Amino acid sequence: MKPDNPQPLFTVGIPAYNASGTIKKTIQSILGPARKFSVEIVVVDDGSKDSAELQAILKNFDQNLIKLVMLPENRGLANARNVAIENASGEYFTPLDSDDEFVADWPVVFEKILAEWQKDYAHCEICFTQCLDGQGKSTVTCPEYKGLMTLDDFLNQRYSGEYLPIFHTAFAKVHQYYDLGTKKSCGIISYTNFAKLTQYFVTPDVLRIYHYGTPGSISVGWTQAHKARESAQCMEAHLSMHGGLLKEKAPATYAGILLRLAVYKRMSGQSGYWQDIKKSLSVSLDLQTFGAIVMVLFPNIAATLTHWAKQHGFIKKFG
Repeated sequence: MKPDNPQPLFTVGIPAYNASGTIKKTIQSILGPARKFSVEIVVVDDGSKDSAELQAILKNFDQNLIKLVMLPENRGLANARNVAIENASGEYFTPLDSDDEFVADWPVVFEKILAEWQKDYAHCEICFTQCLDGQGKSTVTCPEYKGLMTLDDFLNQRYSGEYLPIFHTAFAKVHQYYDLGTKKSCGIISYTNFAKLTQYFVTPDVLRIYHYGTPGSISVGWTQAHKARESAQCMEAHLSMHGGLLKEKAPATYAGILLRLAVYKRMSGQSGYWQDIKKSLSVSLDLQTFGAIVMVLFPNIAATLTHWAKQHGFIKKFG
């Protein structure tokens, strides 16, 4: 069924960097199911080496539903998401990674989310929807929770984990992702900024299947020196912008960020990691403190330790 309304209700922005191996499945998951509303896809080619292959793949889909924006060089995930937002025509916008998918009945789920959002949470500019990983497991700490996430909730990492955000596009066009100039998006800064402006509506309904660790993905190999260096840069910027607020309102989170900074510095060969650990000890002492110390002392096992912790549910995402 093809919607009659040419003005899209929903825009899905897909940053694509060397994504020709996965993006076809991603787009099929969006356009395949029947829907009663209009949708558009904005693909941002972020200076890929496989641009010709990408364009050939996109030609297999309805060209009225897809916009392709070509960038001359790779400027990173945050910039690509912002470009997608700038080119979005829908009333609502979501960013989707080029190796992820929507669930099979996503149009029905989206309409349900929208109805609840408009009825009970209309003051919220952003909705957080639960995700499942490739094994069907939830990527959030409180998968049954439905309700508001306040700034205090966000800072203290209540209802934390990997969500798919849906924005009122008008809000996103004014308040875009913070661009640190790195390949890594440093979303923690952006979502803290957003939480200072609006409460989040959190729903247990699932739209996205999140594939963590796909070869070539930005989420892969965080222990590699160049990726760890970008992560350290992100943590330092976050502390510079929000450290005072975190220390006052969420001291345990503040200590945790210092520990992450220490680990990333160690992985990237930077100095100063023991000083960050000492700062964290002055605020909080818990299991993650010992985990960070182990990673700093034995960096060669950091990736294995983190993978084990994720597999057993001790952490949802490190970074």
